[in-house]
Amino acid sequence: MRSGVKMIEYVKSSEHFEDLKTKNNDLLIVLFYTDTSDKSKMALKVMEEFSEDNKDTYVCAVNAAKVKGIHTIYGISTVPTVL
Repeated sequence: MRSGVKMIEYVKSSEHFEDLKTKNNDLLIVLFYTDTSDKSKMALKVMEEFSEDNKDTYVCAVNAAKVKGIHTIYGISTVPTVL
């Protein structure tokens, strides 16, 4: 778990996501979003606020339009979705 960090980690690749899962196997909150969706932008803002208020909870965000494949593994077909 992280301590004192105030930001969401943005997933860069499938490999990066696998690394995050390994390092944060107790609890990992994942937001799937796109930067073209107003609802996604709103959800991202809410998750950023959540992350600031809950510094010991690891939060990452996957832009499903840019980082391909991760959302399909979990059956995510709409964004925003929190897993």
